[in-house]
Amino acid sequence: MNNKIEELEFEKILWWIVIFAAALSIYGDNLEEQFIIKNDLNAEKESKSIFIFTITISILIYLYYVNRNYKQYELSKYINDDNTNLHLIRLAGSILIVVGAIFILYFEVNEKRPVGSPAI
Repeated sequence: MNNKIEELEFEKILWWIVIFAAALSIYGDNLEEQFIIKNDLNAEKESKSIFIFTITISILIYLYYVNRNYKQYELSKYINDDNTNLHLIRLAGSILIVVGAIFILYFEVNEKRPVGSPAI
């Protein structure tokens, strides 16, 4: 029980990090808008750095959830839980989210022209 409470407390911290990353992304969108309107190359470079940073943060958060879902899946296999397949589906979904986020990060790093903020 105590371990679950610690896990929930940690996830509260993760939510604050997500809120911070979302605020940064809004600021990055504003910089991207400034680039489009004023052709300010510094704003475009700064927005790209912000987007790369927020995607990286997102990947780290998603990796935490992959780890948590893997542990839940392993536990359900160990105790012969009827929901083992559901835990496997949850694990597979969280892995797909990480892979998708890595592709978005790759695209953002390698894209030469601005195309707007990444959707993650």
